[in-house]
Amino acid sequence: MSHITKIHIWNFPKEIQEEIARLVRRYAFYLPNWLHELHVYNDQFSSENAKACIKISHEYQQALLVIKDGFWEQDPYEQEQYLVHELSHIYTTEVHDFVGDIISSCVKDDGLRTVLIEQRRKINERLASTLAWAITIRDKEGKIIPIEFLFHKNRIAQKNECDSKIELADFPDREQQEGIPS
Repeated sequence: MSHITKIHIWNFPKEIQEEIARLVRRYAFYLPNWLHELHVYNDQFSSENAKACIKISHEYQQALLVIKDGFWEQDPYEQEQYLVHELSHIYTTEVHDFVGDIISSCVKDDGLRTVLIEQRRKINERLASTLAWAITIRDKEGKIIPIEFLFHKNRIAQKNECDSKIELADFPDREQQEGIPS
């Protein structure tokens, strides 16, 4: 029996919903089998510097990808890189959290604990960037090549397998978005 990840798109203007769905669909093959739902939320009022962030719940088999205003100021290639970087955290978070628990419970010195937690954060970001770089194909200048250009006749079966792995949830109307995940 095949696994399906349901993708929910929240709080995006109608004209952007299809674009964000296209971006997420492009990397559906990258989503782990344990992930049952991916919520993509537009946070236009965030004061944080990050262009996007992701929150993962292994317990509920869900992830919340938050797209922030700065994301849309980037060119399409940078947008794609941000998206894939955040999706990469789905794979890095479990180890990141585990190491954090060990540091918190075993390191009694506040100064050392602070240094180790910051090092853990930096390693997690480098790992997510490395994973994102590995699955996005680039041209000679380092720009991401849209993945649909890379599918030739002998690779169509792989692309069709990826397309069948996700199910896009209906776009809710703005009036129905009161239960937006936080």
